[in-house]
Amino acid sequence: MRKIIFTAAMTLIAAATFASTSAQAASPFFCNNYAQQAVWAEGENLADSCGLVGPRWSFDFAGHYAWCLTVPKNIANLERNARKWSLISC
Repeated sequence: MRKIIFTAAMTLIAAATFASTSAQAASPFFCNNYAQQAVWAEGENLADSCGLVGPRWSFDFAGHYAWCLTVPKNIANLERNARKWSLISC
């Protein structure tokens, strides 16, 4: 019985380790592109007088880039899409 519990526990630890390493932060190349697009989107926000505010809407390339490096690529893409749809809705 102890062997089964030990094996189950080790399997869970291995699965948790794999899951956490598979959700790695986005690459510097990806984040450079992400930050460029974020800055461009703020330009569009102002040019079109959309009035969108918050951390998503700034010319702070370094801030967008640094944030992107801390999140998985899919999370950065969700943010990029939210920005895109906000501009489309403007």
